[in-house]
Amino acid sequence: MSVDRSLTPRPDIFGRLSIPVKKTDPKMKQPYLLPLLLRSLRYVPYASEVSFGGNIQRSFGANVDLANSGSTGDISSSFAPGLLQRKVTIHLLRHAQGPHNLQHFPHHFRVKILDPGLTNYGIAQSSLVRSRFEPMDRVTHILSSPLRRTLHTALIAFKPIIEKGLQIVALPELREYGNCPASTGSEIGTVIRELYSEEHVTRDCIDATLVPDGWEINHEGESPEEMLEIRKKRVKKVLESLYLLGLEATKNKNGVWEGHAVSQGKDIDIVVSTHSALIMDLVGKYFSSCQTSPVM
Repeated sequence: MSVDRSLTPRPDIFGRLSIPVKKTDPKMKQPYLLPLLLRSLRYVPYASEVSFGGNIQRSFGANVDLANSGSTGDISSSFAPGLLQRKVTIHLLRHAQGPHNLQHFPHHFRVKILDPGLTNYGIAQSSLVRSRFEPMDRVTHILSSPLRRTLHTALIAFKPIIEKGLQIVALPELREYGNCPASTGSEIGTVIRELYSEEHVTRDCIDATLVPDGWEINHEGESPEEMLEIRKKRVKKVLESLYLLGLEATKNKNGVWEGHAVSQGKDIDIVVSTHSALIMDLVGKYFSSCQTSPVM
């Protein structure tokens, strides 16, 4: 696949993710139907130094394929990461099609659907991920937005490893932007019970301990400036959280992330089931050198 890095990927309102493709590649079609996997943020062993300053400068070993250092702003004044001793691969997965993505309905109607689930086509898309996701057996952690469509996508797509005991950890910071009904959550216990019933799940496989009471409403301030600042901070918090998970999970023992025992003592693969706008912010700012893999 030939991707022009000078162009900026963008989501459109019809639930597709457009990846700019050079015209010299006649086999590529654009945009890809959802969902789209972005395999990114690969850390290799023997990181020599990690420093986070005013421009989030990152200094790693010579072989590290990491995000560019062109972003600005501190991640956290208390963020003092250690060194990664093994490779971490993060797979960003945009949820499959929901009713709010249906092109033939007016946009103003679609955004009024409260916490939409998946359409039949979205369920089929999620099943397709399951059959085409080559590193399935390497996945060590699954994180998901607590919204219904992202949890359902992950539950279907990664059923083989979930049935072996892996849990989906719901992380509120991975939720959709905005506060319209389509971006508003439902009571998490109710969503989990309904998904278990729909997918005939017989064991507890969604961990919602990190989802606080009252999470359903997404508070993004009262002005555009405040909204942008809140979103910027959330993106950086996600980045920090992913790094810390990688750091702790690669330890041989005593690795703890957000109260969870996560030690694997090996290279790890983290799946993140989330939303296109957040993916675009992560990819555009931090993971610009990631590998893209369409699954549709």
